[in-house]
Amino acid sequence: MKNRPLIGVNTDFRAPAKGRTPHSFIHSGYYECLLSANALPIFIPPLIRESDLVPILDRLDGVMLTGGDDLDPRKMGLSPHPAVTVVSERRELSDRLICKLVQQRRMPTLGIGLGMQ
Repeated sequence: MKNRPLIGVNTDFRAPAKGRTPHSFIHSGYYECLLSANALPIFIPPLIRESDLVPILDRLDGVMLTGGDDLDPRKMGLSPHPAVTVVSERRELSDRLICKLVQQRRMPTLGIGLGMQ
């Protein structure tokens, strides 16, 4: 039997707040689609150190970058807009690092919504 491809899926992050513990999560539709395509989803927590992400990416056949809220426009030299809901700092840092590393490796990547940006 042929090995099923391992596809990394980034996770969202909610920072601690009053009455809420920090947690990472992913909407089930992302991994359900990968399973239906005979791929195995591997969740990538919002890691912000290259030395933590590299060993994970070394084992993957591709990456899916999920949608979410918005990137912080100020980090791109743009003015904030009232309609913008910014992702957590940790999610943004992790996603930017994943993008940098998969681009360097020329890994197959599917970006959805925020993941395309």
